Amino acid sequence: ASDEDRDGLAAALAEIEAHLDEPAAVQLAENRFVRAVTRATGNRAFVFLANSLSGAYREHLEIFRGAFTDTREVHAQLAAVLAAIGKKDARRADEAFRRYLAWSGERMVALFRAGDGKSTRRRG
Repeated sequence: ASDEDRDGLAAALAEIEAHLDEPAAVQLAENRFVRAVTRATGNRAFVFLANSLSGAYREHLEIFRGAFTDTREVHAQLAAVLAAIGKKDARRADEAFRRYLAWSGERMVALFRAGDGKSTRRRG
């Protein structure tokens, strides 16, 4: 990851830390962090996929907001990702990011299922 990548990740993580009492703000900053990680990989196909998924995800944020109520855990796990990236330890960064994605993914899937997969967002 470049210095610019690390700066972007640090800014997103700082935003999470500044809003630990606001799950909606943490959710948006987490999305920026995840997109910054994908950009840092330099894999254009992965970046395209992540940006496409992010666009769809942002259309239905309210469905998944409950996955961000444990804001301190979100922060702690993403801090571990950034720490590994900062140390240029690709293996640990990969492990930490995969661990976070699995943890958050399980929470999001459970919320999606609990809501029958329906967004409450009105289209107009």
